[in-house]
Amino acid sequence: AVSAGWLTNDELLLSQGWALADSATQVVALPEDMLWSAANHGASTAPPVCQVSPEEWEGPVTLASREAREKVIDALRKFRYIEAGDELTVLAGGLCSDPLGNFMQVLCLSEDEVALFGEQGCAVNIGESVPISRRHETRVGMALAAACSTILSSYPTTLAQDKALLQTMGPE
Repeated sequence: AVSAGWLTNDELLLSQGWALADSATQVVALPEDMLWSAANHGASTAPPVCQVSPEEWEGPVTLASREAREKVIDALRKFRYIEAGDELTVLAGGLCSDPLGNFMQVLCLSEDEVALFGEQGCAVNIGESVPISRRHETRVGMALAAACSTILSSYPTTLAQDKALLQTMGPE
């Protein structure tokens, strides 16, 4: 097995001229504005990119106001569950970083959930990994799927095209 330390494939290609197919250091940072959009559109409407059973999808919800959700984000920062400079990233294998998971949970809060728990209560539940509800978790997954679909569609080639190109380059 080859180890490159904590270098990304971009860094390896530039400095060493090679890359690892399954590098654990590969991350994709998702911009906040795109996440807000994904939550506002992907979490509150019918699921565009993932299959959800009728038991999990109970129809559209009214998301909490942006102001209320920003107050929950402020509380997460106050309680140090997230920091102002945290990167919101998807890691290799499709895992999301803790800050991204926490951030998306806040963005997908409904009016009813904020009313039930309060802004501080939502922040503590999210920060301590206490599920708000199954329906909330479904909205978070749908919004993350929408965000990832948006970011993937911005690349000029598909994964299949990239793999085909790499195969034509040979084992070097």
